[in-house]
Amino acid sequence: MRNKFVLFFIPILFSLFFSCASYSIDNFIQTGKTFSPFPESEEVDVVMRAVPSYKVIPIGLIKICYQVNLSEDGITELKKVARSKGGNVIALFESGYEAGYKYSIYEVARKVNN
Repeated sequence: MRNKFVLFFIPILFSLFFSCASYSIDNFIQTGKTFSPFPESEEVDVVMRAVPSYKVIPIGLIKICYQVNLSEDGITELKKVARSKGGNVIALFESGYEAGYKYSIYEVARKVNN
């Protein structure tokens, strides 16, 4: 009886542990200008408010869904998407809950050089 109990719950615990650490990035939505991609070495600023303290050119929006907290891996993937679209800034646009998951929408933008 005990062996059946353990064999039943180990896969459930395993899936819960790994699913809580996961995230999913939805499609990028183009809302502004199109730019050439930045190289992987380009630094991407992460701004946790809707309006950065410097001027930017909006490029688009990207949504990321997660179960517990947005991990460093999730932020890294957002930065990759930003670079691929020519952005070097991601700014938190909106966050909330949807169908049992947390989500955040980030605006991808490009810094304006003065």
